[in-house]
Amino acid sequence: MKNGLMILLFFAFSLNLYSVNEIVVAKNGSGDFTTIQNAINSIPTSNNDWKTIVVKNGIYNEHVMIKSNYIALVGESRSGTRIEFSIPRAEWYAANGTNAGTGVINIASNLHDIVIANMYIRNTYEGSEDYTEVIRSETGTTRLWFINLDVLCLWKDTFAPWGKAGGMYYVSDCNFRGSIDAFCPRGYCYAINCRFTETKSSSPIWHEGVATEDQKLIIQGGSVHSEYNKNVKLQNCQKYAKFYYLDVQLSDSITQLGKSATTYFYGVKGPSGLTWFNNNLTLDERKFIDAEWTFDKKWNPERTMPRVLPFASLPQPYNGRYALSAGNLTLKWTSARNAVSNKVYFGTANQLQLLGETTLDSMITPVLETNKTYCWHVNTVTADGEMEGQLWFFSTGDNIDQSIDDNPTTPVEEDNTDYNSPRLNQYDTYLNCKTMPKEPAWIITSGSVNWSQGTGYYWGSSSAVLTLKVNNCTKIECTYLNGSTSRPIIITDGGTNNDITAYPATANVESTVTFIPKTTDDDDIQVKTSSASGLTLTKIVLYGIKSEIGSVFSTSDTFFTLTSYFIQSDDLMDIFDITGKMVFEKVQHAKLLPGIYIVRSANKVKKILIK
Repeated sequence: MKNGLMILLFFAFSLNLYSVNEIVVAKNGSGDFTTIQNAINSIPTSNNDWKTIVVKNGIYNEHVMIKSNYIALVGESRSGTRIEFSIPRAEWYAANGTNAGTGVINIASNLHDIVIANMYIRNTYEGSEDYTEVIRSETGTTRLWFINLDVLCLWKDTFAPWGKAGGMYYVSDCNFRGSIDAFCPRGYCYAINCRFTETKSSSPIWHEGVATEDQKLIIQGGSVHSEYNKNVKLQNCQKYAKFYYLDVQLSDSITQLGKSATTYFYGVKGPSGLTWFNNNLTLDERKFIDAEWTFDKKWNPERTMPRVLPFASLPQPYNGRYALSAGNLTLKWTSARNAVSNKVYFGTANQLQLLGETTLDSMITPVLETNKTYCWHVNTVTADGEMEGQLWFFSTGDNIDQSIDDNPTTPVEEDNTDYNSPRLNQYDTYLNCKTMPKEPAWIITSGSVNWSQGTGYYWGSSSAVLTLKVNNCTKIECTYLNGSTSRPIIITDGGTNNDITAYPATANVESTVTFIPKTTDDDDIQVKTSSASGLTLTKIVLYGIKSEIGSVFSTSDTFFTLTSYFIQSDDLMDIFDITGKMVFEKVQHAKLLPGIYIVRSANKVKKILIK
């Protein structure tokens, strides 16, 4: 009886080793608080026990200040929990006399052990160029985790932790979007499987090491991309900065290193013909680089993070790791906060089998073969049932099979790879000209047609023309307004007697006109006016033929994660299969079987091939 009790006590201990007290925030009043800040304020500044603030889905227009240690701020879902706030740094400084607090989420000075995870955070300021920090921590902050986040703004310093001396920051599976040093940690930082998108022409990556020459920034896996300029520098730095880029994909826009620093590369892929990112680490040197090594063995974030996420996370080996040795391997992860146990599935892409069930965060594999790719996932078993975890993979020897990469920050193979394709392969697209994040490349303006977010397309003269470069378009609906009922909108595909001219019934009130093209291949649809300026186009709805683009060529059980950032948008996606059936509606991330899909967001349509 005593032995049985001891076993039960051990299981209870192992399950709750990192258990955390929960506080629930819900806008509808079903939780403990309706605002995030009130939930944070309920925790005393002297707190020394982990507290998890679970933020239910919804849009929270809040300026958040964390003021206590041992807080985990965790969203219900990455796409559904959204914190949005407009805060330019210059205005904040003018009102408060300090830069402290200029982020959407702020961590006060000298705090430690903070987790921010599983949510969408955006600084919505879009005025004149300014610092628009999204996540900011003040001096003295250390041991901070940032997991499974979308962190977005238009201008400078998107991610700005300021712990210059002893700051240690762990970043995993995040998307960062901004301009001019968008990702700018001080001290020590390890970022794994993240996507960095530069919105302008500046360097997206920045690092400052001032306390010691050993302070370093490690970027492992993931990708770096620029939306605009085709000749972008990768990095900027201050003082003792030291960079490591491992297994990173650079887009064709990243053509220069940037400011000189101690910089190491291994397994980096980038624009063809360039050599500055060639390996200058040996394979043996690269094998020793991981999170614990980054922090000089002073912190092991992958094994000390509390169980706060709603799913298993932080796999070791990390997702996409290769060149591992054959033999037995211990798989490690961090369990979900509500896990009763974990079911581990392991094998090759098409032959995943249950390896075992455990209450711990680790399990030993069978003997591994060399030069082989293995897949695994951890299903969370709760009181309500079993939830499937993300598919991870690693390879032994020198083998890396990119076809089963489930990394959401890595582009999936597609049949039109140009982000800025000059012609839209149309598939029933709604385009809100007033709210889209940027002007699509398949719209060409001539003369004095000017687009601006918040307004739409405005005609400054009667001779200006807007051209929609589309394929397979069967119908167009344009919503517009004019300053006078005598001012028309004209839509044409260039065909004889195939123009439509419409006048608004009321000045400065939105009206909608429908146009049917006579041709459906390589359409150039023009929108123009006559006699006077003043036309404003606010919406475009394009209807397309569901063209045959191939068939599903694999029935494998391998899943892939697609993120909306793959189509260069922070909007939600609708995903259709080849038959036109909707597979997912209004999501930012989706798990897909191999096949051919059509992905639609507010301002992008892409056909993608997943194999």
